[in-house]
Parts: sequence; structure tokens; C-alpha cells
Amino acid sequence: MRPYGGWVALAALIGGASALAASADPLFYRYLLDLVVQAASGHTGAAAVLRPAILATAGLLAVNLGQQALQAALSLTTNKVRFDASFAFARRSLAEVLRQPLSRHLATGDDHGVGATMTRIDRGVMALGQLIGDVLQSLLPNLANLAIMAALLFRLAPRLGWVALAPLPPFLWVSWRATAEGVAAEEEVQEGWRRLYRRVHEVLAAIKTLQSLGGEDAELARYERGAAAIFARLWRLMRRDAGYGGARGLLSAAGRAAVLLYGADLVLAHRLTPGTWIAAVSYAGMIYGPLAGLSGLYTSLSTHLVTAGAALELCEAAAPAGDPSPGPPLGGAIEFQNVSFAYTAPGGESTTVLRDASFRIAPGEIVALTGPSGGGKTTIADLLLKFYEPTRGRILLDGRDLATVPASWLRAQIAVVLQDAILFEGTVTENIAFAASEPDADAVRAAARAAQADEFILRLPEGYRSPIGERGARLSGGQRQRLAIARALYRNAPIVIFDEASSNLDGASEAALNAALAPLLAGRTGLLIAHHEAALALADRVLCVSDGIVSDAGAASGAVIVPAAQAEA
Repeated sequence: MRPYGGWVALAALIGGASALAASADPLFYRYLLDLVVQAASGHTGAAAVLRPAILATAGLLAVNLGQQALQAALSLTTNKVRFDASFAFARRSLAEVLRQPLSRHLATGDDHGVGATMTRIDRGVMALGQLIGDVLQSLLPNLANLAIMAALLFRLAPRLGWVALAPLPPFLWVSWRATAEGVAAEEEVQEGWRRLYRRVHEVLAAIKTLQSLGGEDAELARYERGAAAIFARLWRLMRRDAGYGGARGLLSAAGRAAVLLYGADLVLAHRLTPGTWIAAVSYAGMIYGPLAGLSGLYTSLSTHLVTAGAALELCEAAAPAGDPSPGPPLGGAIEFQNVSFAYTAPGGESTTVLRDASFRIAPGEIVALTGPSGGGKTTIADLLLKFYEPTRGRILLDGRDLATVPASWLRAQIAVVLQDAILFEGTVTENIAFAASEPDADAVRAAARAAQADEFILRLPEGYRSPIGERGARLSGGQRQRLAIARALYRNAPIVIFDEASSNLDGASEAALNAALAPLLAGRTGLLIAHHEAALALADRVLCVSDGIVSDAGAASGAVIVPAAQAEA
């Protein structure tokens, strides 16, 4: 909220002015009633009363019009802050989540996963907007109203002021109880929504598998059970809120009734004018209006803070972005020095997947990593990309320890093609030139040709402007893989990592791809993770990775690829 301090101050000023205008009504009523009583009792002539009565009525209308204008200004100011702050909060939340280490994204549990994270952000942003609206449009005006009304009531009739406030202690106790139960219920509800939508996202991401297994009805029933439990909790809370609201209403009515009766007695005893009595009754009623608003607002603020706080926790847990480090042009020398790595399971158990790995890749050298599945090949690539930190040892890039290098700068120097080609909703060009602010059409076309993708792209209805659907759903597996390769080539990075990049291509396409990639890889450092023997055509040297142990298999021309199943046996 700090950047919007000026707008908040303006809203507070407008709210105070509006409260002041609203407090004037009973004073006008008091004046008019006393005029009428004087005329009716014969103390003043009717003609003498008419002109001041008209002026007072006109003043009352003017004050009411002014209050309406102030309310409109307050609404506009509040929404200005609300929208701007909510947008900034949403952007910051997403930015921080995107920067979180991969280990947090892959963590298990009800509070993790894409569905739980998106629920936190979505509901947190909405809760923040509601918080801002409540504070600026309700909290500040109600506080001002309460202070002004109480001051005027005690100024007009101190005895009636004390009578009006007699039910205040039980009123505050009821409000506190309602808030305590509301906060506890909101925490349960938020936990339930996160758990529920974590499952929904998981199911939608695997919709093909779900439908092939015929699990639609079972999954819908599971959702209904979860949602029914949440709404049952909300319904119990609503019933309690209704009871607490009724208790508050009864106490405020008791305060007004006491002022009404005691004030009538004072009027009959000629210790209070009728106008002052009516004004005091009005102020007594108006005091409990802000009090009821503040007590309900306290509950609302407390529960919304629970929801917004869940999103704020994401920001607090995120890793710092790190400043880009330009430095000298990257040569591409990679060195692992006694690197070990172990995955830690949620229960605390660790599994070692890399053991004292030591090897060096010279600038411009293409090295293939082979070996059985699960041997540690992909872990080497993940460590090089700083998805994880080594358990022991160091990784050097051009002599610089990766522990001192910002991840954002490092990843800008590396082009990656993973075994599972992930594309994004958008056009072909937008996917090939992903993350580029202004795609270079010629460079996009050149990268597509090198990846053997140009031919099928031109057959699409709109060519390079063709939308490919969510996650590239309108393309085949091989086509998605070629676009992912073209995306890596477009980056023109000094280091290239191919993780089974040609796994979805047939033999002829793989050979054509290798022939096209050979001149483009010249002068770049390459890391090829492959099981296929054909992938070795591009490699200068082969490293065998098995059971976390890295050994040098020599030049690619003399290397032997052992099938995964055979190696594991």
C-alpha cells in the first residue's frame, strides 16, 4: 500500500468530510422541531417561523447533496487504489512464484502444486481488493462517524450519551466472538479450496488419461464431496453470523430505546427541549450504525487477512530475483568438481543420484551423456541450469562458481530442448521466439528450417501465424519436438542442452535433424543426453552415467550405447 499513500490520505480526508456532513442531519431536525414547537405553543408567530424553516430545509438539502458528492468521490478514490494495488499485488505474486526454485514447485502436499498456488493467488488478490475497499470506504468513515456522533451526543445531552453507550461492552464481546469463529472458519475454508483445486488442476492436466480410464464420474463425485464439505462449513458459519448479528441488533435497539424513554422523561421535566431530544435519539441510533459496521468490518478484515496472507506467504517464500550479470562473453567451459546430489523426499529420506562427478567440457565441445534411465544424466543438466544446488562439490562455468551466478543470467546463456516438448498457447512464431519482445521473422524462419520444421509449418492454415492451441494440442508429438528445437536454436545461446531431443522423431527425420544441427552447433558447447546411437553423430566425446557415477567412454566414434533395459539388468 506504500506507493498509494497519497490516495489513501485523500480517501481519509473525503471520508471524514462525508462523516461530518452526515452528522449534520439531526442538528437540522433539532432546529426545525424547536421552531415548530415554539410556533405551536404560541411563543412565536407562524410567519416568523416560515422563513428560517425554509432556509434550514434548504441547508439540509444542500448538505445531503454535498454528502452524496463526497460519497461518489470516495468510491472513485477507493476503487483507484483498489484496482491499482490489486493489479500490482497479482503481478508481484506471480513474478515471485515464477522465480521460486524448482524444488518448491515440485514439492508435494496440499499447500503446493499449481492448483493450490493459483487458488492462493486468485483468492488472495480478491481478498486484498476487498480489504482495501473495506478500509477506505467503511473503516475510516465509520471511525469518523462514531467519533463525531459521540462527541455531538455528549455535547447535546451528556446523560443520554452515557445511557446510549451502556450496551457497548456486551456489544463488543459479541463482535469479538463472531470474529474469532469467523477467522477459524476462513482458515479451514481456504485450506479446503487449495486442496480441492490442486486436485482439479492435476486432473485437467491429465484429462486424456482420465477419460481413457473412464474416471469422469468418479472424479466429479470426488469434487462434489470436497465442495460440499466446504459449503457446509460456510453454511454453519453463516448461521452463527446471523445469530451474532441478531444479538448486536438487539443491543443497539436497547441503547436507542433507553435514550428514547429517558429523553422523553427529561422533556416532560422541562430539562430538555423536544428538538434536542429527537437529535439525541438520532445520534444514539447513528452511533450504533457505525459500531455495527465496525464490528462486522472487523470480522471481514480478519477473515480477508487470512486469505490475502496465504498469497503473501508465497511472496515471502520466493527466492530473490538476482540482478543480471553481463560480464565478459561466455566461452562455454563447463567443469564439475566432485559434485554429488541427493533428492530429499517429503518424509526426510534422501536418495543419492550423483556421486562425486568430475569432468570438464571445453568451449565448443559437444559431449554426449549416455547410460541407463535414472542414472543421473538429466540431474547433471538440472544442476547446470541451477534448478537444484549440489549437495557437495562445485560446478564452474568459465571458471565462475555457479553458486555465485544469478540463475536468470545463467539460463539466458543456455538453450534447452527437453524430452517432453512443452509449448505454450499462441502462434508458431510466438513459440519459436518465446520470451523475445519483438520476434525476428527471418531468424524464426531460419531456426525452423534448421529444426526441419519449416515444411510442416507452411502447411498449417496460417503458416507461422497459426495458433497451436494450449500446450501445442493441435500438433503431433514430433511437430512439437521440432518447434521446441527451433526455439532453442532461435536463442543463439553459447551453450546447448539436448535432453532426448530427437526421441519423438523417426530415423530419417533424426538423421536430417542432425545434419542440419551440425553447422549450427559449431563453436558452441553442447550437452546431449541420449539413448539413441544416431545421436552420437554430433558428439565429440561420450560420458557414461550409471548409478550416479560418471565415467569417460572416449570419443563418440568408438563409444557403445548400451540399451537402458540391458544396462539396468
